[in-house]
Amino acid sequence: MTAHGGDRRSSHAPIYHPGNRLWEYRMMRGITQCQLAEEIHLAQQTISGMESGAYKISDYAHAWLSEHGG
Repeated sequence: MTAHGGDRRSSHAPIYHPGNRLWEYRMMRGITQCQLAEEIHLAQQTISGMESGAYKISDYAHAWLSEHGG
């Protein structure tokens, strides 16, 4: 923890959230958030937020994953 109470985790370490289909799909394919964002037509920040749990995975993303084997 930092002096301000924040956690100093590496931004490069994968964050796993059990059942997170976006994260699992990316890891299975070995692609980055940017690459997935281009494929799924969403912003990388949106992918990051959905993977970290900050945002609920959208119905659009669920449907896209279902169509693409995720």
